[in-house]
Amino acid sequence: MLIFRADWCPPCGPLLDELSSGGGSWPDSGAVICAVDAEGSPGDASAQWPGVRRAVLLDGRLLVDLRIEVLPTTLVLTRSGTVAARFEGYCPGLGAEVRKKAAEAWAE
Repeated sequence: MLIFRADWCPPCGPLLDELSSGGGSWPDSGAVICAVDAEGSPGDASAQWPGVRRAVLLDGRLLVDLRIEVLPTTLVLTRSGTVAARFEGYCPGLGAEVRKKAAEAWAE
């Protein structure tokens, strides 16, 4: 799962809080949450959200290629790497819907 975020993005933190509760990976599936800092900021998401892997995007072409226009944007990937679900923005409780779609995608 890729979550495109930025330090200045107010809804990005609560989404990661919901998804990382209990750890950033789901042991039964082997899946991993990766927070991708879309602004290239040196913030430390891995310390704030234990178990969440962190990547810093240094080349904005990926944002264009994936049509990332809203932060946070969450991409749920299948085991083969195709996008199974896409969520743009955040509202309370979204983490449950993301987890449901992720479970479906990773069960394949």
